[in-house]
Amino acid sequence: EEKKQCSTRKINCVAFVTLLVIVAAAVGLGVGLSSRTNEKMSDDELSAISSQVPSMTPPLNPTFNPTESLQPTIDISLCEEANAEFNPSEQFQQTLLNIVDNGVSVSAAFDISNSPQRKALCWISYFDQESVDAQSSRLIQRYTLAVLFYSFIENSRNSKFSRKNWISSSISECDWEGVTCDSDIVTEISAINMGLTGELPKELFTLRTLVELDLRGNSISGTLPEDIG
Repeated sequence: EEKKQCSTRKINCVAFVTLLVIVAAAVGLGVGLSSRTNEKMSDDELSAISSQVPSMTPPLNPTFNPTESLQPTIDISLCEEANAEFNPSEQFQQTLLNIVDNGVSVSAAFDISNSPQRKALCWISYFDQESVDAQSSRLIQRYTLAVLFYSFIENSRNSKFSRKNWISSSISECDWEGVTCDSDIVTEISAINMGLTGELPKELFTLRTLVELDLRGNSISGTLPEDIG
């Protein structure tokens, strides 16, 4: 009887061990499958996330050229030459009217092809980016300095003056080299030893706030008003 009981216990032990092995194998298989599924889901999630992240690589052929918007919309030579085909803009007409009404330049000066006055008017009407109002007093002084530049540059193309930042359309005339201002009003102009040749334009004398003009070392003719030192 005891032998039977012992044999029965052995059979039960073997069966129990076998059951444990089967359960362990099943659990291991389930964990493996779960792990593979999780790995696949992780890959899918990473792929979905990466597809939503914008690419930081710049395009090989950018379509925007920042200089394009700065190009004049007309042939500026038609304006400077006072060509009959030139169609003046409203800005051009208002600026011209303001200059003439204030006695800065006579209207006949703008009828002369490539005159300093004509070039200055065309520049300030079509190239200038400062967006100075056509009725502003500041436009008058900006125009006057442009006339001064064009009066000398025609006869002084190899001068130092041509390499200065005058006629810089994106900055104030008060920041042009040699120009001094007080509260945005021109008070001093200095262009010493610039190799300039020519005659002082009368427009310069309309700058009533100008107290000092230093043009030493140049071949310039003309008479200064007494109130300019």
